[in-house]
Amino acid sequence: KNKYSFSSTLKLKQMGFSSHIINKFLSDNNSLNYEEKRVEFFRKLSENVASPYPERIFKSKLILVTGTSGTGKTTTAAKIASSIVDKLGRNNIVLAELCRNSKSASEDLKSFARLLNVPITNQLKNGDLSDTMILNDDAKIVVDLAGDIDTGNKIIEELEERHGDNSICSILCLQSGSSDAMIENTWKKIKAQRPIIALTKSDECNLSASALSKLSELGGKIGLVSGTRSIVDSLLFTNANTLAKYMKENF
Repeated sequence: KNKYSFSSTLKLKQMGFSSHIINKFLSDNNSLNYEEKRVEFFRKLSENVASPYPERIFKSKLILVTGTSGTGKTTTAAKIASSIVDKLGRNNIVLAELCRNSKSASEDLKSFARLLNVPITNQLKNGDLSDTMILNDDAKIVVDLAGDIDTGNKIIEELEERHGDNSICSILCLQSGSSDAMIENTWKKIKAQRPIIALTKSDECNLSASALSKLSELGGKIGLVSGTRSIVDSLLFTNANTLAKYMKENF
């Protein structure tokens, strides 16, 4: 490789991108200068790591929000419900909570439901969710899988096994500042067939170059980016273009 290629590799390594990802996506076209190579690298990485169709959330009957404790599942579920209300209206949408050892839904979810003026339940069982899949109507249930990720996995696996995943959309919440080890550990646990990653708390901590590298290496697909606790106008559906723009502005 000539000195320009070496310099590009070094600069991307200094940003925190892994050697594997640099080798995979950095152009070896010697006629390009560093800035052109950098932009093309971000574009290729973005195309690899962006969810191809995050809008399938709006076509799904069940939206199951999972993740480890403290990653913002409840807020993300509320933001998704808010997006559905904005796009499709509030008829036939229900916020639900499963896996929590309590007789009533969490206060946070209750207050979000009041704000959105949508019904809320924590009395659903797996069979009820199955009934929703079978009923030929426009009902949509956004489910906050409030327990640990393994408990949520059992519900996701059972539903996908019974109904396939065409009308089921699983959202995996990952905090933007997660370490590579945390990302790998969480990704290995998730059992959904086509999980869409929601990067949460993006206003509190930045997504690092090493985290993007790790997600790409694992085959993770980012579809949502979520910021502040405000549930209005704070959920971004991402695609390759928005992710590439983010990288250009931040690395």
